[in-house]
Amino acid sequence: MPVAAVKNIMTFLEIAPGTVATTERLNSILKAVLDAYEHDGVRGGLRIGGGTAADPKHVVLLRVDPDSGAKLLHLIVKPAWADNEDNEDNEDNEDNEDNTSEYVFEFKYPWEPGSVLCAIADAKTAIADDKLRVACLDCLGTDDEIPMTASGMPKCMNCMMKLMFEEPPVVSHLIPGVIASPKRLNVILAAVTERNKCGRPLFVGGGTQNNMKHGIVLCVYTERLRVLVYPAFELNSPGGMFSNRLLFDRMYAFTWEGLASAIFDARTAIAHNKMITDPLRARVACTDCADTAAHGMSRCMPCTLRAAFEL
Repeated sequence: MPVAAVKNIMTFLEIAPGTVATTERLNSILKAVLDAYEHDGVRGGLRIGGGTAADPKHVVLLRVDPDSGAKLLHLIVKPAWADNEDNEDNEDNEDNEDNTSEYVFEFKYPWEPGSVLCAIADAKTAIADDKLRVACLDCLGTDDEIPMTASGMPKCMNCMMKLMFEEPPVVSHLIPGVIASPKRLNVILAAVTERNKCGRPLFVGGGTQNNMKHGIVLCVYTERLRVLVYPAFELNSPGGMFSNRLLFDRMYAFTWEGLASAIFDARTAIAHNKMITDPLRARVACTDCADTAAHGMSRCMPCTLRAAFEL
């Protein structure tokens, strides 16, 4: 095996460069997390990271999660942060740190030594990925705070959602040039989960009078993924998205495979609706009268129904 490959593999078998991750060392970390929890309660745990304004660092939290029945190791990775050096031990500083943007990564692992190694590897991967994120170019020039690109994507989550459901019904890509990989689909599911924690769905849509977009809602419902699609609407119109009739409503497994199926089905529903409502679509005369034929039929709707009931 090439030396470079061995070196990369070893980085995930070490706690730190040169310190191999033995069971004894991993158990020591678990004990430190548990001691901090027993000392400080639910908010207790190991907090690593933070930096200065000139050199902010990501923050990693290792906590005990006692709410899931069995004791779990709770990993949270937060965006790069500059500690308040004048009030480092001030409780308000911790509160402010907790109120920064959404987590970069969060996961709960079984309470066992191997989970510590998994948590270290996942945190390192999440931090490396987060460093590649930049300001969303599509949002530049707006009055709002410029969001960062979603993990592994060229646009922020809101911009990706607005575009990807308007694509033709295929499963290969989210938008042109961006493959619908399991990782990217899981990033979208993570955003849905984050909104669900706040008691809100993830929804996008709407546009201008000349470029209206369909309304999309993704939410968690009975531990499954629920996807709703509303007709294209003008963003500033009275009533907004939810004043329109529902085009599509279906449930899926809350997995990346389920989301991939949901995107394809929603795109199919949107494409069908565009064909029906597009004012430029071809008009065909009814074969029985002077009216226009219904979509996909040789007769208008009244003539089609008369023929169906043999009237």
